[in-house]
Amino acid sequence: MTRERTYRDIDWNICQQTVFQLQQKIAVAWTLGDKTSVKRLQNQLTISFAGRALAVRRVSSAPGKKTPGVDGLVWTTDKAKYEAIMQLAQLANYQAQPVRRVNIPKPNGGTRPLGIPCMFDRAVQTLYNLALVPIAESTADAKS
Repeated sequence: MTRERTYRDIDWNICQQTVFQLQQKIAVAWTLGDKTSVKRLQNQLTISFAGRALAVRRVSSAPGKKTPGVDGLVWTTDKAKYEAIMQLAQLANYQAQPVRRVNIPKPNGGTRPLGIPCMFDRAVQTLYNLALVPIAESTADAKS
């Protein structure tokens, strides 16, 4: 009988290597001007288990990990994190939720508004960021 995989079973070194290799391929394809390959590789990165796992890991270990959005959910358990990884596989009909608005006090006595997205929206942003960073790095500096 096989046991179900859990968040603790994930080999983070393999995930990081997989994402890094895909990011390298995206950067090379971009510099060669092969936009079809760039799009295919970006799609491959966003649907890969490694990319989704790293996105959830970054969101759940960030300084704002205990701050819920409008849905009130926070990924504190390994089960919740693993379920989030699985949910990120179905982004075909994804619709972002509204952000929670909070007023932060300023040094001069006033306040400024701050929008706090829900955990899932943060993970989606992080996942797409993993796919877009290689292009930004390639085009940002000629010596890069």
